[in-house]
Amino acid sequence: CTGIKNSNYVAEVFSIYPNPNNGNFIIESSEKIMIEIMDLSGKKIAAQELHEGINTVDILHLSNGVYILKTNKNNYFKIIKE
Repeated sequence: CTGIKNSNYVAEVFSIYPNPNNGNFIIESSEKIMIEIMDLSGKKIAAQELHEGINTVDILHLSNGVYILKTNKNNYFKIIKE
């Protein structure tokens, strides 16, 4: 357990798949939102603005492992790259 809880609010406006992923994953959002991807130490690795609808996120340049996705609404998700 990572101690990271998914927010009910984000679950209503967000869909993240596939997770685990191979370096590309989809985020469906019902609104414009900003995301950050961080390593487990909290270091920001990437940031991306998402538009309403389907958005592709590319983390191919990152090593396999676990990352944290943070939204500008201070919600957090665990992302696994295999």
